Amino acid sequence: FKLNLMGPLTDAVKRGVGIMAAHDFAREAGRAFDQLPDRMQYLFRQFGVGAAEWDVIRQRGQVQIEGNTYVDPRALRDLGEGRVADLLQGLIIGIGEVASPTPGARERALLRRGLPPGDPMGEALRFFTQFKAFPTTIMSRLYGQAIYGAGGGVGALAYLAAMATLLGMVAMDSKEMAKGRESRILAALEDPDDNASVRNILLAGKLQGGGFGIMGDFLFGEANRFGGGFIGSFAGPVAGRVGDVVDLTSRALRGDSTFASDDPLKDFGGDALRAAKSWMPFQNLFYAKAAFEYFFFFHLQEMVNSGYLRRMERRVKRENNQEYFIPPSSVIERGGGFRDAR
Repeated sequence: FKLNLMGPLTDAVKRGVGIMAAHDFAREAGRAFDQLPDRMQYLFRQFGVGAAEWDVIRQRGQVQIEGNTYVDPRALRDLGEGRVADLLQGLIIGIGEVASPTPGARERALLRRGLPPGDPMGEALRFFTQFKAFPTTIMSRLYGQAIYGAGGGVGALAYLAAMATLLGMVAMDSKEMAKGRESRILAALEDPDDNASVRNILLAGKLQGGGFGIMGDFLFGEANRFGGGFIGSFAGPVAGRVGDVVDLTSRALRGDSTFASDDPLKDFGGDALRAAKSWMPFQNLFYAKAAFEYFFFFHLQEMVNSGYLRRMERRVKRENNQEYFIPPSSVIERGGGFRDAR
């Protein structure tokens, strides 16, 4: 998370939202609890802050920083109001964790059912639920709040779904650009009469932004459409890796191990190389992905299956109406090696 910058970004979002919340609460300090907006009262009650606690916060917990007023748990703690300070601190932290959803003990309990490490069923659940804590957090916290929270209902759910779809589309397009490809959104909008393409992108954006990223990847062709990719992803990375090994081993034992083929179903060499790639550490960092592929992986693909890159480019164009910013075949010779710059 540090290397892909997710950790620093998540921490920055939480800090920023926490500061905004502390300032927003200070702006409401002139109101008694029953005069606060209904949604704010509901939020406070969720974290154990009632009328008495709010009176302590608004009367004794404010600080001035660079001309702005904030509520600050430290100010309350210095005045001996430790219990209220803890409630306020939990409230501010909780708001940050909703703004930047972070799995916690609740999500682990939902997924692992309280079973300890070393227990057979506990280990099985840990294998199966790897990388599923985040979508579980999205569904339980954000959608749960939109449905059951103050002011929730159809309107709140529709707003959340719309924003999740838009941000999901941004995430999907970011993945495409990290692979050196043009925007799929713009490619679809170039032909607005192609309702199927636009509909697929909207659906994929909704799934990606709404806690179903695996399905979004599958619709965008990230999963292996020639067998096992989606199931392997759904069952967890361990099952996916084991499935790759079993599939390649069975094909080799059957003699179906042609290392160069125009038929994706028979491209044993390409499949073996992609399986090996999935085990390599650090190669999927977004800022290093393109360099890794152009300097290493694409060359290997051409070596085991000559002409692979041109076929890949044609398939991307045919299926997604996309092109590469720098077509790999324009840089790499057929069979591997860089083209002569002359």
